[in-house]
Amino acid sequence: MSFLLIRPSGQCAAISAAAGISSFAFPLMSPWHLLCPTFAGIALIVAVQSKMAGNAISFLTVAAVSFLTVAAVLSGLIPSPLATSTLAAAVLAFSAAPTVGAAILLLETSFVGTLQQLSAQALFFVGLESTAPALLAILCIAALKPRIAIQAMIGGTFVLVIGFAAHRLGGSPQLQMALSALPACGLGAWAATKKRHSLGGALPIGIAVALIVVSWLWTPPRSGNEVFVFTPTADETSEASFFRNYERALNFAGIAAKQVTTPEKIPPHATVLLPWLTVPSRTEIGREANELLGQLARTRKWTVILFGEHNNLGGSSERIREITGKSLLRNDLTVPPGNTDDSGPLRVLDFFDWPQASILNRGASVAAGSLWDKVLISGDGWWAERDIDEWLWVGDYVWQRGDRTGRLPLAVASDTGDARWVVVGDNSFVLNNQIYSDPRALLRVLEMATLWPAFLRDILLSLLAIAACGVSHLLAAQRLAAGFALMPASLAVVAAVYTLATRPIHWQDTYIGQAGFDQSNFNVTFADYPELFETGRVLRLDSPMSGRVNLPTGDVLLFGLVDSEADIGEAKLDGCRRLGALTSSEGPLLMDAQVCRVQGSAKVLMGTPTGAAAIATANKNQRIFVILDRAFLAQNAPVANIEWLKKELRAWREQPLPQ
Repeated sequence: MSFLLIRPSGQCAAISAAAGISSFAFPLMSPWHLLCPTFAGIALIVAVQSKMAGNAISFLTVAAVSFLTVAAVLSGLIPSPLATSTLAAAVLAFSAAPTVGAAILLLETSFVGTLQQLSAQALFFVGLESTAPALLAILCIAALKPRIAIQAMIGGTFVLVIGFAAHRLGGSPQLQMALSALPACGLGAWAATKKRHSLGGALPIGIAVALIVVSWLWTPPRSGNEVFVFTPTADETSEASFFRNYERALNFAGIAAKQVTTPEKIPPHATVLLPWLTVPSRTEIGREANELLGQLARTRKWTVILFGEHNNLGGSSERIREITGKSLLRNDLTVPPGNTDDSGPLRVLDFFDWPQASILNRGASVAAGSLWDKVLISGDGWWAERDIDEWLWVGDYVWQRGDRTGRLPLAVASDTGDARWVVVGDNSFVLNNQIYSDPRALLRVLEMATLWPAFLRDILLSLLAIAACGVSHLLAAQRLAAGFALMPASLAVVAAVYTLATRPIHWQDTYIGQAGFDQSNFNVTFADYPELFETGRVLRLDSPMSGRVNLPTGDVLLFGLVDSEADIGEAKLDGCRRLGALTSSEGPLLMDAQVCRVQGSAKVLMGTPTGAAAIATANKNQRIFVILDRAFLAQNAPVANIEWLKKELRAWREQPLPQ
């Protein structure tokens, strides 16, 4: 009832503060995390309407901005916590409670993220690591609003009691985090209603921003330089197939990388990928390369990205410790909520959201060694099963008391002298076939390894927090709120343009939304036979073709189906009918095919002119090879399919180009 007695602006401030704290302290899990930006956006609309009644333009503008921001989060363009924090700060600035808004903004900085992980590491020994985000949120609010120190202590006590009870009663990792966050959200909502139009929060905000800036003195951002890959020479191992043709897989992803057999060949200032650390690498003089890699990284100022594996598989965590001189990879097994293959939503130090379909799952958690390290990626509601010193143990994927839980760090950056180490706990998404399936996760890690996204994000959030603490009258609050509200909307537009502009062309041609383990995916075949891309553009179409089919310039290898009729090059396909799975008279097994009548200038390669499943046709200065089967090169397709295709493509390429 007391909440209803608060003025509308106070109610909006309380709701937005609770949403902002929730976006940090609650587990980032679908679909619940989407409620945070939604409530913050609604609160902003209501706050503007109550303060500026009758101003239809302002109302419609804010409504459009809020809708665009929430839509961008739903579309996976910008991170939900970043969008929520800025929307919440806009409401709080508008409602004359900017100090709480500043606290919410600072919670999203890299320094606080590292402090949260260090706190969780300490709380793990008493089974309370899932309470670390909530405790840190309360600490941040109390630091910026010292007048509520007693209430903050009470709230912190509630967090510990609730977290202890949830842990002892065997609550799931997600439930432990969610219950522990409730007192922090309540404190934030209450503090937001205690408005003060003073500059009393300037000093603590200034100190907090100074700490954030100082943390970057030890880990300054770097420019992304030439990429080199160093992998072991171990063709006899079972894992070798996942790193075969690796340089070509990276080129497919738009990464101009070079693969080397010895680290001495890597020049200064390079970015070095070590995707395969479960077998030893040998130098030219026959000894393990670990010590040499570490020495060269320091003297040549490399940025080294190391991908680990669970339970010290193949000595991977020991090898990383020998290379870096630090214990950055734990000996455990991470499990995402639901034990899924894809990562789901993750917290990242970036302006753009993490690709949630990425195959990042059962690896190992990483560790932050100091306040200057940067936790680049972390997962909420994950847990890490302990190693039991049994080499056959790969976990049971069931959480139990004693497992590490809460907000698990999955990638960390740490500098030693002139070397930068970026340790990622799982290498699933950097296997060659997974790169062909979806390279976005690898591309994001390469970007984040420079630390430029995290640095610029910290600068922006710090400037917004400083601006918030300077609000002293309503007009300034309105202007500041408008700036805060426009930021996530602007980021959404930038993210959309950036995503479209940076998608690797070959992947864009072949991606139809299939997961890396989907048997209909062509990724395994592409990894084993990368020479297919030497024929020209390889296109896979998810939707059936109809009418005139527009194709890119150059030779094209096209996989797809026809809806009614389609004109492809100089051929017309119509009278189509589905076949499903059927062995053709030419030898290949049609997996999910159709046949169509062929008219015009075309050579039937599989079937007859009245029922063709594959044709070769042409356009001006262009050869076109069409296979009416969306799963012709699927993971479960026989080798005969690719052998037939290679033979036909060789003959096809020998034909002269039409003029």
